[in-house]
Amino acid sequence: MRFEKNYMPLYKPFLLIAGLFVVACSNSEDVIVTEAVSISDPFAMMQQLRQSTDPFVLFGQAYPTFRFTTQATFYETDRNDQTLPPLVAKTTYEAIDNQYFHIQRVPFEPVPSVELIFDRGLHFLRPHLQETFYQIKNNPEVDRLKHTITEEVFHFFDLTTLAQEQPIQEQNNLCYHGGQGFICFDQQTLLPITGNVTHKLEQSSQAPSGFESFMTIEFHLDIDAKDILPIQPEEAHSLRNHG
Repeated sequence: MRFEKNYMPLYKPFLLIAGLFVVACSNSEDVIVTEAVSISDPFAMMQQLRQSTDPFVLFGQAYPTFRFTTQATFYETDRNDQTLPPLVAKTTYEAIDNQYFHIQRVPFEPVPSVELIFDRGLHFLRPHLQETFYQIKNNPEVDRLKHTITEEVFHFFDLTTLAQEQPIQEQNNLCYHGGQGFICFDQQTLLPITGNVTHKLEQSSQAPSGFESFMTIEFHLDIDAKDILPIQPEEAHSLRNHG
């Protein structure tokens, strides 16, 4: 709860569930398609991803099966220079041939965990990691959640500074190191593969004096995730339209 009290007003992105619980019964059936454009610079690709309503469409066009994972770890040191137990937020997005995706999301407390499955045109939501899945209709909040998963990580990287650095080739990736982190891109597709950044947090006015805090934010794209197996809920309840 210390993150909620002292830092939530500053770093809400990692606390978002994109309102799925409120509008899961929406009748909207609009489908937003993101088309890839010809890009020859990795940082232009980052801009394209950040502007996309569904960045995972771009990943899916390059990699039929992939796993995108993110993690934010919150560290805090008290007045006696003792490091308190870290807090961790994690998200995993798995996709197969643009026909199936599986999201598992554990944000910072007090925001509840959530699981979302898309399989053959159907969405299944499991809020709070309960036993029961709920079948929901497609609605814009699903796309907002997918945009949030990438943007809540990418916006911490100082891309302007990193773009000025000389890239280092590491295996098949182009890696840029600078400031408080690094980011690597697939040399062929120019899509981001992995990255890590450390970000010092400014305390809110409600936080006690003498505390220092920072977060490490990291992501990884596994483009050869052959171990992904589709999960089908054995039982799912339908959410009725309450609007």
